[in-house]
Amino acid sequence: MKKISQFETLKTINQYPLLRKGFAYFINHNTGISNPYHNITHTMAMLQLVNECITEIGYNGDREKLLLLTLFHDYNHSGGKFSDDINVGNAISGLEHFLNENGLTLTKEQSEALWDTCFPYKGETKSIEGRILRECDNLQWTFDDFFTQTLIGLKTELNVSNFETAIKKEFEFLENAKSHLTLEYTKKTAQQYFPQIQEYCNELLKTI
Repeated sequence: MKKISQFETLKTINQYPLLRKGFAYFINHNTGISNPYHNITHTMAMLQLVNECITEIGYNGDREKLLLLTLFHDYNHSGGKFSDDINVGNAISGLEHFLNENGLTLTKEQSEALWDTCFPYKGETKSIEGRILRECDNLQWTFDDFFTQTLIGLKTELNVSNFETAIKKEFEFLENAKSHLTLEYTKKTAQQYFPQIQEYCNELLKTI
């Protein structure tokens, strides 16, 4: 499974002045930073995934702005208390407030890219940025903390009653999500780690 490289991700953050300010704002104001799943671990994993993705696919847009969207994509997430429409609305409000503090304005394109992460999905992504965010958001399971971060985290946030149900639901979701990936990076990453997660889930089911 993938290793989360938080130290390397912090070095990436520190390459970009606005992103560095955004990270300080994020860790000091985000009410969802210690959620069971939509927490700082997920945010750091997403930053790593998106940074790897834009490098591999040769993304020629503004990297700092896309990484800033990544940082804020689950800002003030309710951790299962409210629908994702409310969660994404919270993220957009948080990013807008941060940008306003720095003399900047949230654009229509930035808002749309964040809405592309809203689940259940509301149709096709509207931009390459939205597609990158949506597809990388579906790869948390590729990291080696799957049991504690993904499985237990989502079981708690989704209020699933037992582990057998949680494992089966998560595996079904991953199998379906994998078939809808379109970017070369996300497809390759999912294909590489899916056999491992299948074996992992089978071993977990034997123990419960």
